[in-house]
This record gives sequence, C-alpha cells and structure tokens, in this order.
Amino acid sequence: MNNITLKMFINDRRTSASYELETGHEFILDLENDSILRCHFYHCNNYADIPILNHLRAEFVIPDTETILEYRNIYIARDLQLQLYSNMPAREPVDSIPTSWEDVFHGAGFKVGYPTPMKFNIQFDEDHTNVGTYTMATFMDNNVLDDIFNNIRLGYKLTYTDDSSGTQKTVFTELTSRITSVASGEVWRYGVDIWGNLSARPPICEENAAKLSNKYSLTVTQYENIIAQLGASLWRYFYYLKFRPEPINSSSGSPNFHITDDFGVPYYEIKNLTNIIVEPIAYVGTIADHRAPLLGYDYLTNRYGERASRTFKKQETDIIQSINIRNADSDYNPETLVSGSHDWLGNYDERDNTSDAHKDTSLSITVTLREE
Repeated sequence: MNNITLKMFINDRRTSASYELETGHEFILDLENDSILRCHFYHCNNYADIPILNHLRAEFVIPDTETILEYRNIYIARDLQLQLYSNMPAREPVDSIPTSWEDVFHGAGFKVGYPTPMKFNIQFDEDHTNVGTYTMATFMDNNVLDDIFNNIRLGYKLTYTDDSSGTQKTVFTELTSRITSVASGEVWRYGVDIWGNLSARPPICEENAAKLSNKYSLTVTQYENIIAQLGASLWRYFYYLKFRPEPINSSSGSPNFHITDDFGVPYYEIKNLTNIIVEPIAYVGTIADHRAPLLGYDYLTNRYGERASRTFKKQETDIIQSINIRNADSDYNPETLVSGSHDWLGNYDERDNTSDAHKDTSLSITVTLREE
C-alpha cells in the first residue's frame, strides 16, 4: 500500500475533507487557502472580542475503506498576539517621567491577559450554516496555556522627541522572553480582577482587530445568545499572568534613573516639555540594540478597548541655562557675580564727570534659557 487517505474534520464539521497522501512524501495543507476547510477556519468573532480555538481531527484511513489506522487531534490557536490585554493604567493624568517601573503600573505589576475563548463550538453543515450550539467557557490548564503562549514575548515601545534633532523617535526593550508561568514566576489565574476591581471585557484595539485575517460573522441575536449562555460573570473572565516589571538598568532605584534608561535613552537626550509614550507590545523573535523586532510586533489592549499606553512628560524645571550678573561699568569695575548666593560687585566709580558715570550704579543681567 503506497497511499493513505487523510480525512480532516474541523470544528466538528459533520463531513470530512479528504486527501490522498503518498507515503513518505510531505503533504502541505494550507487551512487559509484550502477550498474546503477555509470556510470553517476562524480566528475570532467579527466583534473581535471572542478568540476562537480551532479543533482539527485527522483520521488516517485505508483507501476506499472506513478502516481508521490512526488519528490525531490538533488544536490551533491563531492570532494570539493580537488578542492580549494589559492592565496598564488608562486615561491617567500626564505625570513626570517616572524613576521606577512600579510607578508606570501604580505598583500593581504588569498583568497580561487572554479573554476566555470559544472552543470547538462552531459546527457547520455543507452550506456553512451554523447548526451547532455555543460552548463559550473554555477552561485550560496552566501547562496548556504555557504551551500556546510559549513563542510570544512581551516588551515595551518608547516614543519620544530627541533633544538635539527635535524629531520623534521610537525604541524598544524586552520585558520577558516568554509569556509563561515559568517566566512570570506565578501560575496563570482566571477571573475578573485583571483590571483590579473593575469587571470588563472590551473588544481588542482597532489596530489589532484590523489584522485578524478570518473572523466569524455573528448576527446580533447570535452574539447576544453567546453572552447569555456564558453568563454575566464568565463573560468578563480572563486568563492572566502577572509580571514584575524589573528594570534592566543596574542603576535602578537611584535618583538619577529614569525608565527611559532601559531603552538606551538617557534622560538628557529627551527634549524638555515633550511627552514620552510607553506601550506594551507582543512579538515573536528578538529585540536587538533597542530596534523594532525584525518580525514585527503588536499592541496590547487596555480596559477601554484602546491601545494600552501611558503618557509622561519631561518637565524639567531647570529651564535656565545660565544667569550672568556683572557691573555695567565693566572698564572700571569688571567684577562678575560668580556664586550661587551673593558676591561683591566692585567699587564705586568716582569718575562722575563722564557720560558713562551712571554705569557704576547699574547691573548688567543676562539670562539664557535652555533651547527647547
């Protein structure tokens, strides 16, 4: 026997898609482009707030028979990096650039959350009509969550205005190389308190929703039925991990440290009275020399359904570069105030018969501000 028949069932589809496989030769099945399966392979609902976990069942059958030799169950979670949420405080006042990462999260640590997904709940007949029931709450073990998120990393993006050029720049830094309980040092939690005491389940941010390649169109009634079947409590549930945003810079905790240092951007390189924006990102690959990840990156969503971010401002109060105070009568009394408190400014000029005699009672004061 040189061939095997592969029967592929997706998301409890009642009939299979069949393929003839030549033994010993690789067979590529592209779910996005396969003429039969592509109509059944979804990543998220059209409201972009319910991730969908797909179930594939592969049966290996003797050709022209119903004899199943082997089978495999394959679970597929797509676009995970687009469906992550952050507890980064949202719509907060613009504060000064913080000197610790704890200040960025108001001491709450960095939580990254994944909303309760659909699992294997969409069943189709041959004309792709939904004929199944919804099984919304998907309960996953700690090790399963670790497996599906093992390749995704967390980092931060910093946007700032360069002091010397006046141009806007972006740089990046890594938070953790894996979104797993091992990397976090804590187990996955399941509940509503990713936001603290606020219960919410917003849709993913627009930038990420636009990238979802295959969304399942729910009618308003179907959508409301899902929420009703799930219940008010489970609807808001997230799986989440908590990370402690430890600084990379060894000078952390010193008064001269700012979070920009972790991006390789010294505080003095940021233009005064301009904003910096800190955004958590999810990516695959690595961040080298604070450049953007080569394979791209995606944003996390906050509790308002917006791109998670915090804005801070460099508010350096010392905007004066120099103060020069001296005698206006510099020919006779060349003294200049040099201390930060008080000093003598020369002697009285007795040459009161000259046209410049008033200079001996005059001070020359020059203030220079730092360039903005």
